[in-house]
Amino acid sequence: ASGNIVDGEASPGAVGGETFARLVRQVANDDRYAALVLRVDSPGGSMFASEVILDELQALREAGKPLVASMSSVAASGGYYISMPADEIWANESTISGSIGVGSIFPTFQRSLGAVGVNFDGFGLTELAGQFSGVQEISPGTRELFELSVASAYDLFIAKVAAAREMDIERVDEIARGRVWIGTDALEIGLIDQLGDIDEAAASAAALAGLPAGSWEL
Repeated sequence: ASGNIVDGEASPGAVGGETFARLVRQVANDDRYAALVLRVDSPGGSMFASEVILDELQALREAGKPLVASMSSVAASGGYYISMPADEIWANESTISGSIGVGSIFPTFQRSLGAVGVNFDGFGLTELAGQFSGVQEISPGTRELFELSVASAYDLFIAKVAAAREMDIERVDEIARGRVWIGTDALEIGLIDQLGDIDEAAASAAALAGLPAGSWEL
């Protein structure tokens, strides 16, 4: 899972929610694979796409196949989100992880358009009419809707972290709110399980699958 997490399909360089979920599904349904090592090098991205991937990874575990997450240089925000269902999370000492938080951006262009003499006007039947066109400033009510949406998504994020890591939501909130942690600190506060590289993570996945040493390959 290397690159920004985006909705739908994506080519290498980004992590498409549907593309990646399909690969996980193939592993879950193929008896040649005894376990899955999820290599994550991503700063996050779309929460919806992350949720699609998370659901498929949980289905793989429910199918009885061990899942080990191996964090590369960055596994933050959505990168951490998709790592949560793993039996074990491994990271390097300098891995940037955490960033458990949610943000939202909605650009409007009324000042830019006004600078070239373009203005918009009209009538609407509700307070939200035209609020999402981008050509006018959003109202306080619309801004509040965005804030409620972000708060709801954040509550969902920390609740899933708390369940996955067997922590109190209050404790997760203390270490969340967008804060980033390097691997050594992430281990100390319970966001990951082990320090090590992908080879060690793979060996652990094989052990979880009950494969004797030397009897398996990547």
